Amino acid sequence: MLFDFWDTGQLTPVYLFDSGHTFTDEFLVVPEIGVTQEEVLHMATSAGDWEPAERAARAKGWNVYTAAGTPYDHKGIINISLARIHNASYLLYSASLGNVDPTTVLMKPQRGGKLKTICVFQEVRAHL
Repeated sequence: MLFDFWDTGQLTPVYLFDSGHTFTDEFLVVPEIGVTQEEVLHMATSAGDWEPAERAARAKGWNVYTAAGTPYDHKGIINISLARIHNASYLLYSASLGNVDPTTVLMKPQRGGKLKTICVFQEVRAHL
């Protein structure tokens, strides 16, 4: 998809990778300007599987956004949504199905695959 990822007014290709499992895990890849969709697809199909695709994208020096740095950190099982709020781009990290005490986190993407936490939402369970 094309998205103003860096808040420059230019649309940048952003690729969402989904594990395809029952409890899905996702990561985003934002390659450098000039990288074609065919190159990204070739990288993904050559890697053959989920984790090797993430490593292959990092090895190419592309920006990769995972659960690292969020409350989910390396536990995975997350969904990532892109959001534009007041002309700024954010990533919304939320729990996949089956997570206990789900948290949703609004993150600001930084270059190099880094994230800055903007806001954290904790789902409150019913108190009976």
